[in-house]
Amino acid sequence: MNKYFYCKRWSRARKRPLEIISKEEAQNIHNEIKRYVALINSPEDIKKLLEKSEEYTVMVNSPKEPEAIIHFVSNSASVLFLDHKLREHIEYSFQVVENNKLFLSKGVQRYYQGDSDKVSKAEMFLFKEDGSLFISKTTYIPSRKRQEATNVIDVLRNYENFPSFEEYEGLLQKER
Repeated sequence: MNKYFYCKRWSRARKRPLEIISKEEAQNIHNEIKRYVALINSPEDIKKLLEKSEEYTVMVNSPKEPEAIIHFVSNSASVLFLDHKLREHIEYSFQVVENNKLFLSKGVQRYYQGDSDKVSKAEMFLFKEDGSLFISKTTYIPSRKRQEATNVIDVLRNYENFPSFEEYEGLLQKER
């Protein structure tokens, strides 16, 4: 079972939490975001969410060396799976699309050069609700090369219920 720790934001550059918050404060923010998300019935409602500035971050299993980071904002959630050097290995971005629903709109996998923080290769997948898929694979070392492709796929598995507080297992699925 996972343990959860909370902060306002995770510094990607410094690889550490910024402004640790209590479980109670995180739960209050989460409940406020969930209340907004439950009211979504139209694209106009989603635009209204952008005006809200509620956010918090979940650190999974450790505040110093988390296995994953979940960042909730009023209209989205992002999940970062970190490697042993706290580098972003896999990233998933979810957008609020309707009443209590999130849609996986982006997936990124990064590969690094040895133990450095230098990205040697990255693969990005952009999904749309109509099934459109854009794929970009970029190699940075030894020289920059980019390949792109498009496809149409079944995106039924890209939907996720907006989780209740500390029930993040759906978002923490690494293999999608």
